[in-house]
Amino acid sequence: MMGTKPTHGMLLNVMGYDEANGRITLDEATDKIIFSPPQDPLLPRNMKAIQKITKILGGILFMSRYRSTSVHLLGGCNVASDPSHGVCNPNGQVFKPQSDPQAVHQGLYVCDASLIPGPIGINPCLSILAAAEHVSSHLVEDVLKYKSLNHPTEIPSKSQPRVDGKPMKLMRSPNEVLIKEMMTGQVGDFLVQIILQ
Repeated sequence: MMGTKPTHGMLLNVMGYDEANGRITLDEATDKIIFSPPQDPLLPRNMKAIQKITKILGGILFMSRYRSTSVHLLGGCNVASDPSHGVCNPNGQVFKPQSDPQAVHQGLYVCDASLIPGPIGINPCLSILAAAEHVSSHLVEDVLKYKSLNHPTEIPSKSQPRVDGKPMKLMRSPNEVLIKEMMTGQVGDFLVQIILQ
């Protein structure tokens, strides 16, 4: 909070499930984007709990009056077995239903949180990472297959790949992708660094 000492502010966060029925649409008449937030049946109860905690602590509450918020937006390009139920196949490839229900746009992949159809009730960071890793493995397979069909005479480089300037450890197969996430912050007087690999 601006203008206060760090010890005087507190963030209260409630995780849960909403109805996953939010919509983002385009009003063609006005050329404006319209956002309708998802319905959250627990929002009134969560608001009362946060108000109670704030009162007990003797604080002042600042929060959204109309809806809950999200820091991990999920959905939008849901995975499905066919284009009538989603945007992407289980490998993250975008459907091209005009020609064949199973056809995909070659080389077009989605590998982020939009693959996950709705809230999972906990911080979805690792679920998003797992979805991206899954799609990436198929993307790598497709790239290698494409290169072997279109450039069979190319000799792969023998130099060892590097991450952060250090030699990368060998992987189990040439189709794997190494994902590394680093978060840095401060807890009290301590500098904290978390590395997910």
